[in-house]
Amino acid sequence: MDVIGSLYQYFPTKDAVTITLIERESFDLVREASEALQGPDHRRAVRDLVELSQPLPAAPAATGPGCEGSF
Repeated sequence: MDVIGSLYQYFPTKDAVTITLIERESFDLVREASEALQGPDHRRAVRDLVELSQPLPAAPAATGPGCEGSF
């Protein structure tokens, strides 16, 4: 089964995939921020949220059969 082909059954374009991922990650960040701010130590919550919002290192590029071309 072609993984990209099956992805495009649900998302018609690369932009649609990107938008959905951004929306999901944004929702998760807002949820985590809301939960953190419910606690008594707001300064700690802000520090934790700043750490959470730091970008993760980029994943290595996929290699091997079926991984040719760009997304």
